[in-house]
Amino acid sequence: MGTPVDQLRQTIMANDTHNIDPAGFELWFTWCQTCRHGGHAVHMFDWFQKHTTCPVSNCSCQCQL
Repeated sequence: MGTPVDQLRQTIMANDTHNIDPAGFELWFTWCQTCRHGGHAVHMFDWFQKHTTCPVSNCSCQCQL
């Protein structure tokens, strides 16, 4: 589940810091349906490349599952 975040898209496109499609899912805010924690999809994807549990302190949810 998620929603588009227009300000993030504008910032990324202005700084050209990521190779991201401006209309793509990676710019949406998304959250876990179990623990309800979330973030921008591109940041969540980056986090779960290296970690198995939720990025929120003291949360042991395995959101990516």
